[in-house]
Amino acid sequence: MTKGEYEVAAVDEDKIDPKNVPWWTSSRLGLAVLGFLGFINVYALRVNMSVAIVCMVNRTAIKASADDNTSSAARSEGCGYMTDINGTTSSEFEDGELVWDKTIQGLILGSFFWGYLVTQIPGGWVATKFGGKRVYGWSMLVATLLTFITPIAAQTSYIFLIVIRIILGVCSGVCFPAMHALWGQWAPPGERSKLVGFTYAGAQVGNVVTFPIAGLLCKYGFAGGWPSIFYVLGILNFIWVIIWLLLVSDSPSTHRRISKIERDYILQTTSNTMHKEAGKNGLYSALPYIVFWVTINFAGWLADWLSKKCWSIGLTRKSLNTFGKVTPAIMLVALGYVDCTMPVVAIVILILGVSLTGFQYSGWVVNHVDIAPPYAGILFGIGNSIASVTGFVSPVIVGVITQDSQTREQWQIVFYIAASFYIFGAIFFVIFGSGDLQSWASQEVKEAEEQTFSIEMDVVKNGNLSKDDSNLVS
Repeated sequence: MTKGEYEVAAVDEDKIDPKNVPWWTSSRLGLAVLGFLGFINVYALRVNMSVAIVCMVNRTAIKASADDNTSSAARSEGCGYMTDINGTTSSEFEDGELVWDKTIQGLILGSFFWGYLVTQIPGGWVATKFGGKRVYGWSMLVATLLTFITPIAAQTSYIFLIVIRIILGVCSGVCFPAMHALWGQWAPPGERSKLVGFTYAGAQVGNVVTFPIAGLLCKYGFAGGWPSIFYVLGILNFIWVIIWLLLVSDSPSTHRRISKIERDYILQTTSNTMHKEAGKNGLYSALPYIVFWVTINFAGWLADWLSKKCWSIGLTRKSLNTFGKVTPAIMLVALGYVDCTMPVVAIVILILGVSLTGFQYSGWVVNHVDIAPPYAGILFGIGNSIASVTGFVSPVIVGVITQDSQTREQWQIVFYIAASFYIFGAIFFVIFGSGDLQSWASQEVKEAEEQTFSIEMDVVKNGNLSKDDSNLVS
């Protein structure tokens, strides 16, 4: 077969019927499952401190200090105070040994995002340069080690703990760009939404399982309770890292266990993209993310169905993204008008507000893979680096607005500000978004095809894939 004949075959969709390509036993689905489990770990290591810090701090000492600055009128106005018959504040957990005031706690919880911010853009570049498998796997291995030493850091100094959390944010920051870089190589256009959506749904499952598990370990765990949170999650993450490094490959061309029909199908369909134009409180905290996980997967299947049956990719992305932003914005505003006498209404609104954002995973989240597969990791890193600023800016803004007595009117202002950002993002994406492969990315795709053709011709001649060729394709 000549090169010209191969290129014609490579872009002819009729040569491989998608119905004949395995799905449930496929390597791309295996990558999605491992990615899904990976993001469970990413978010477990990210949010574990939010639960653990409740058991780590000595609330009695902190409360005694806060009582000096809080009026009884302000206290009686709130709904969140629970007192026993003697008038003392009750709690589900025993006091911890660490006396950290609210300022220190805020610094500890926000420090993760300082590191998370700085690796978004370089993370995408590094993943594109060296392969998403290595970047994702090794960064999570470092995150595992940091998680193991977190209890020691906390008991030594809160500054030491902040440093650990910053570095942990650095490691976690490369994960999304690295996974995007992998899907730029692995995801057929007609399956991108459900593959990417399912993978990133692991982030929300991470929230679902971490809150209740950490709550139980906090109260009943070994090593003093809260340290066991970090030890258990660290062990689980380490097991995942080993499996990831052993089973995952950076591209279908370098995967050792992929079937020939699946490999050819992925290469064929990704090539055709250019030729066609050329994703008790612990339980309550987890509920929104349970529905969110369902929503992400439903939206992924819906997006692929719409783009195949009746809508263009651009219209599909814009429609689902708009729904995933505008509806939660409405829920946020509505939440500001619910008081403590309507807990069921508040929970329902919160569940809808969080879960419906899952439609964005089939909107802007997967869009980088549509418009520029070779640069998907870098593009995601650029966007996510800007978004991660809110991780440490938001607590400061909320603190300024609600610094007096945290009235409902003050929280309404907070929710209106958040809703306005949702609306702005929806409008911006409708105006400037696209579902077409961009011209500046087409040349990179063409060069990759030529490299793949050359390597596959060597395989035909020599019967094996050399190490140098493996690195070139990856």
